[in-house]
Amino acid sequence: MKKHLRESSSASSGSSKYQCSMCPHQFSQRSHLNQHMKTVHAGIRPYSCPVPECPKAFGKRSDLKSHVSSVHDNERPFECEFCDRKFAKKSNLSRHREKLHRDKLER
Repeated sequence: MKKHLRESSSASSGSSKYQCSMCPHQFSQRSHLNQHMKTVHAGIRPYSCPVPECPKAFGKRSDLKSHVSSVHDNERPFECEFCDRKFAKKSNLSRHREKLHRDKLER
């Protein structure tokens, strides 16, 4: 794996200079490539959900925290200003606004 990580980190053109040798993903930082290799290709997911009936596990503590707050605690901090729908992730709110409220965004 160490050899694979060294070979994967050779610089390429553009802002994403670390190319995964096992898939098309590219990264701007070596640490992001290393995290990708561990979680995606090696399947290392050391952060298990503490909810007994939930089998989910994650490669990053932040992903576990996000999972618990959105799935088990049902937190939805991102609210649409046009229809009051709430979302767990900002990206989901952005996609919602683009699909359903595009005409209101262009004003």
